[in-house]
Amino acid sequence: TLADTAAAPAKFTAAMVDNKRDPSCGMPVSAEIGDTAHYKNKIIGFCSKECKDEFLKNPDKNIAAADLKK
Repeated sequence: TLADTAAAPAKFTAAMVDNKRDPSCGMPVSAEIGDTAHYKNKIIGFCSKECKDEFLKNPDKNIAAADLKK
């Protein structure tokens, strides 16, 4: 029902983020996106909050592993 849909948390999909791989663990974001972060006008998807936290420790270095979409 509509009420059930409204109560569900919003989910990011691979089409909504600017990377193909989680830059922390290398997992394809098409598998699952558990968290996101904004980085230099891009939305970066991660499989988990832990991977996002790891990325944010040094984003300028870690972004290379994100396999950004063209």
